[in-house]
Amino acid sequence: MRSKKVVLIIVEGPSDETALRLILEKAFDQSRVFVQVVHGDVTSDDKSAPSNIVKKVNELIKANMRRNRYARSDLLLVIHLMDTDGAYISGDAIIEVPSARRVLYNVTQVIASDKCALLKRNGRKAANMDRLATLPQIGGVPYLAVFMSCNLDHVLHNKVNSSDDEKRRDAFEFAKKYRSDIPAFVDFISNSDFSVVGERGDTWDYIRKDLRSIERHTNMGLCFAAPYAGGGE
Repeated sequence: MRSKKVVLIIVEGPSDETALRLILEKAFDQSRVFVQVVHGDVTSDDKSAPSNIVKKVNELIKANMRRNRYARSDLLLVIHLMDTDGAYISGDAIIEVPSARRVLYNVTQVIASDKCALLKRNGRKAANMDRLATLPQIGGVPYLAVFMSCNLDHVLHNKVNSSDDEKRRDAFEFAKKYRSDIPAFVDFISNSDFSVVGERGDTWDYIRKDLRSIERHTNMGLCFAAPYAGGGE
């Protein structure tokens, strides 16, 4: 049995881990908590659906347990950071530009080469996020779904459509800025004008409306409020 409990953070990519891992390791009680990170964007996967999304998240958890050799009883909390990617906007806010090489976001619209394909992805992603949004636990472990709108770069750096190089550079600078000032990070994520506060279900109701899933919003402050409170029991 480990002497420390595990807080598992599910993020979408390596730059997300670079930006947040060290900060979260310090934000949680290091004498009692060990932070693990796993990558996976299961909500937009074309093989994911509300009928199997919980199982897919549980598979990510189990894979990390096997890789790092800890038991489910060692898990204190799973935090799942999800980019909203504009999944809840109406079709009117999607502009089709056949020459677009990738999906481009701003706070009023999304540009895509294939509007029908994006609408299909949005419907799938929204349904999967809805299934997970207020789920209290997975496999007997407390689970917290957190949205980053329209994505993590937007919330942390106020940037959208960043290149991979920009993502890496910004992630490093963000970690450098806050790794020695955790109270400032908690204040930034919990009390900024983009912070959505309130009961968990209310915050998810908020992000589903109008253009909010492409605007800059997050409910990540829930991680530092009761009953989670930085990993405390």
